[in-house]
Amino acid sequence: MRANAGKRARGGKAHVEKGEAAGSAGPGAEAAELGLEGLLRQSADLLRRTAHVTVPVVLAFHAPLSALELSSAEPLPFAGTALYALVTMVGDLALLVACAQALRGEPIALGEAFATGLRGYGRVILTEIILEIRVLLVLPLLVVPAVLRLASYAVAVQVALCEDEMGHDACVISEARLRGKRGLVLLFLLVGLLPVLAASGVWWLASVSAAAPDAAPSAELIEVAAEALVALASIPVGIVMPAVLYHRTLPRSVL
Repeated sequence: MRANAGKRARGGKAHVEKGEAAGSAGPGAEAAELGLEGLLRQSADLLRRTAHVTVPVVLAFHAPLSALELSSAEPLPFAGTALYALVTMVGDLALLVACAQALRGEPIALGEAFATGLRGYGRVILTEIILEIRVLLVLPLLVVPAVLRLASYAVAVQVALCEDEMGHDACVISEARLRGKRGLVLLFLLVGLLPVLAASGVWWLASVSAAAPDAAPSAELIEVAAEALVALASIPVGIVMPAVLYHRTLPRSVL
């Protein structure tokens, strides 16, 4: 990943000004022309071009958890599940970087993508913690403002990962770049959630069947396959679509 061009001065005001500039310069100018159809079309194209990387990596990182759950007579402890979630994040971050490479027209270098993801791991975790705290502070007031605030942080992780920003700064930059576009962002990501919801329904039916007293021996395998289906269905909304949104709102200075 390219280094952060002309490192931005620290401080919320400076970041907001930088983010606002994204709407009027270079590829960032596309932010003013963001449309649902264009975003979905570019996401579908990126998904097609990166499927040879995203599908194997997602399965490689998510399949072990399904295997552990299948082999264990009891549910995995919370600590084990949390640790596994942190491990799977490594693969997800690498895929975000790989998508950024593809969007820049560069060949996908998976080794470099994993290295960049690991370097940005701490920044991303801190950013996600601060992001969730900001959303939770609004949630007790009204649900809708909390959801809109969550939409305004849709590219915060990418900012932290690709621009070496951290926590509060990454959230402020994301909020500034997506100002006035939160409704579109929310609709865009909701469309991406549809496959996840459908796959989750299949997984729920498979779990109910596997838990039945007269379940066939193959029922548990079907449940594991359904869990893998949910992981695959999460690729668009979890990796590809945020990468496209980030790329389309970049200011020229960061490209």
